[in-house]
Amino acid sequence: TLNFSGLDIVDGTPVLDIKPYIPSYDTPKVVNPTEPSLNEETFSDISTVDSTNIDLDIQTAQWITEPPVAEIKVQFTNRALTDISHFKSNSGDWILKFINSDNLKQAIIDVLKADPRSSYRRQKCSDRLYYFTLDNAHITAWFDDTNDQVIAEVLRIKPLSMIVK
Repeated sequence: TLNFSGLDIVDGTPVLDIKPYIPSYDTPKVVNPTEPSLNEETFSDISTVDSTNIDLDIQTAQWITEPPVAEIKVQFTNRALTDISHFKSNSGDWILKFINSDNLKQAIIDVLKADPRSSYRRQKCSDRLYYFTLDNAHITAWFDDTNDQVIAEVLRIKPLSMIVK
């Protein structure tokens, strides 16, 4: 049961999507406005934070600060690298709408290093192909969890229009 007080809401209003306070994500960063590399636009959305009300003795679950996911090394097959070069041509079905084609490889690496697989897939289905989509790219990867090292190998990257359903 959660009890609220001092809120400006109508009694009985549902409160949705309650998340824990995680200092590393939720504490505003202190920005020095005198830094020469910053401009006025940088501060247009920053509100003043009263740091005297911040509780510094906050307990955070260990799985948040130290995720139980091994460091993942990402590799690409020659075929996957060739597929990326097709996206750089920006022709036919090989067009990206939201990601710059020069950044596609790094975007794939960033997703795979975060291990997007569910806990179940990590534990029970680690020897299966893993598929995901970035923009118009359908990525096929294989995770190899052996010898305390996890390798994600990108096997193929195709436009969504070429995926057989």
